Amino acid sequence: MKLRMIPYGYKVNNGKVEPDETERKIVQRIFHNYIIGKGLKTIADMLTSEEVPIFEGEKYGAKTELNASSSMSGT
Repeated sequence: MKLRMIPYGYKVNNGKVEPDETERKIVQRIFHNYIIGKGLKTIADMLTSEEVPIFEGEKYGAKTELNASSSMSGT
C-alpha cells in the first residue's frame, strides 16, 4: 500500500492543498454511515464491493480499516 501524504478528500493543485470534490462525496458517505451506527469493517466492505478507490487505484481493505479506526479514535 502506498503512503498518502495528504488527507483523503483533498488534492494538491499548483502546490496548494484543496478539496477533491469526488473524494469529498465519499468522505461524507463514510461519516454518514459511521454516525448512523455502521461499523468500520462494514463501511470498508461496502466501499470495496463498489470498487471505490482509496487513491491511485488502491482499494479499501483490512489495513485501511485499521488505519481509519485509529484515526477516528484519536490514537
